[in-house]
Amino acid sequence: MLSSEADPLVGWSTDEEWRADSTYAVIVAKLLSNDNAFLSWFPHQYTQRTLLARFQMNNTSPPHTHFFQKPVYNVMALLSMLGETEVHSSITYRDGED
Repeated sequence: MLSSEADPLVGWSTDEEWRADSTYAVIVAKLLSNDNAFLSWFPHQYTQRTLLARFQMNNTSPPHTHFFQKPVYNVMALLSMLGETEVHSSITYRDGED
């Protein structure tokens, strides 16, 4: 069994704390083909696999929705500005350091 969506975890609506912070942005940067075209649902607006946190204001007149950018949105925006540019990087480990 495999996930053809390039998702590090099967189930886009699964509530995961790491999807709310910069950890998710780093993972998406590694998986450029990640599909984030989903809308989050209550009560996991920040922790589902989405670029934006969505808050539906259903008890207002008229009902409306607010969207807030998650860190992963900014990473995707920055990556879109690279164009044809390749970024080369490396990590050097020294004895006893991670």
